[in-house]
Amino acid sequence: MIIKEVDLFKEVSQKVVSEIASAAVEEIYKAGMILFESGQKAHYLYVLEEGSIDIFVGERGGLHFVINKSGDVFGWSSLIEPYIYTASAKCMTDSKVIKVAKDAIEEILRKYPSDGLLMMRHLAGIIAQRLRHAYQNISSEVELHTAPSTPSYG
Repeated sequence: MIIKEVDLFKEVSQKVVSEIASAAVEEIYKAGMILFESGQKAHYLYVLEEGSIDIFVGERGGLHFVINKSGDVFGWSSLIEPYIYTASAKCMTDSKVIKVAKDAIEEILRKYPSDGLLMMRHLAGIIAQRLRHAYQNISSEVELHTAPSTPSYG
């Protein structure tokens, strides 16, 4: 299973990675399926194996982040209070995903707090990267809508 190659779990002990892999379930979703919606209780952390997932905020286009690299994680709201998804996830293509229940991860991390700290550090890095991406998207949109127009002399 791809769990061993996921950045979120790098430097985490083999024992913890094995326990997380044991709790993981592999599922296949069709293009167009919604995995979760913004505002729902976050019960699962997801890892992409194959395919492409659109993570989006807002119903009318809004902000998008495409997950298309094997080993990328999403649904990280399941690891952080208040355990509510902050975005929606929709399969852009048929996709193979691994999901791990929030409760299983919490139980494992309670047993191995130092590994939990490592995971949370990696998670903070992942969130920071996505936040930078969001800032870039917003900045591009603002520039697009506030660019000076060419005056018409006609």
